Amino acid sequence: MTTGKISKIAGPLVVATGMREANMFDVVRVSDSKLIGEIIEMHGDRASIQVYEETSGLGTGEPVESTGEPLSVELGPGLIEGIFDGIQRPLEKIRELVGNSLVRGVEVPALDREKKWHFVPKVKVGDKVVGGDILGTVQETEIVEHRIMVKPGVVGTVKSIAEGDYTVTEQIGSIETANGEELPVTLMQKWPVRRGRPFEKKLAPNVPLVTGQRVVDTLFPIAKGGVAAIPGPFGSGKTVTQHQLAKWAEADIVFRSHRLRRARQRDDRRLERVPRAYRSSYRKVAHGAHRAYSKHLGYARRRARSVDIHGHHDSGIFQRHGLFRRPHGGLYLPLGGGSARDVRQT
Repeated sequence: MTTGKISKIAGPLVVATGMREANMFDVVRVSDSKLIGEIIEMHGDRASIQVYEETSGLGTGEPVESTGEPLSVELGPGLIEGIFDGIQRPLEKIRELVGNSLVRGVEVPALDREKKWHFVPKVKVGDKVVGGDILGTVQETEIVEHRIMVKPGVVGTVKSIAEGDYTVTEQIGSIETANGEELPVTLMQKWPVRRGRPFEKKLAPNVPLVTGQRVVDTLFPIAKGGVAAIPGPFGSGKTVTQHQLAKWAEADIVFRSHRLRRARQRDDRRLERVPRAYRSSYRKVAHGAHRAYSKHLGYARRRARSVDIHGHHDSGIFQRHGLFRRPHGGLYLPLGGGSARDVRQT
């Protein structure tokens, strides 16, 4: 691992020297707080690092340590039912560990290392396998069957495999390659985010995706494997349409992506996160500051008249972002100093 020192800080961009042996797109840990970053540019021994956490308080001369690995995600059972941020940190687990505010430098594995999953093999000892072959299955949810596959690029013979209950890191079997090397097999794989998953054949999107909405299926049909967009101004029904598609479309898995907008108080009392799935779908919810920033409180009162909650009353997502449901159905946003202001639904 390469260790350098911070020489320049410009918002989320950090420049470190002494990083000659590091590689492009390596994950690094910045400062003693172990902030997560990624090398996005190299010039000699100078590395430009995109830090994915708040950089306030950092100073020049602090250490930067390269992990020697690219930014990767963990693929395995537990992925479908999880809620993650943009670098696959599990928000539910972090909330249990440190509370509602996301603390800098916190390290929690993306997939639960303690939960056991029942694995049912689909191959037997002696079978020839290649990358992409299905070794077995795990019933991740009532309707989702998670298929455990051979890692891409691996060719060999199944040497051992057994049914049972395993964690994502426990060995479920092994594969012997042509040169005699024995590769352990687990329920989880790690995959670099900048490398596309290989595929044998790309099918043309010629099968319709039935959405359950007659106006969409008739006038704007969507194909399985295709892409669609819902443009429009405020209040035009984009979110309502998304809700209907999520509820009635012919899909087993609905993936939701939220963009988070950080609003940090100058007195550094707390950091609040406001969901901003789509700019055109959400009204800005400005955070209020304490005392000296009372004018921002007034702005928050004026602007935070409504929040599009995307049907997440019961998912707990708003608790993770500092929004809490009131008995009458509205939401309130805790502002600086622990006070709260009503945020009503439209």
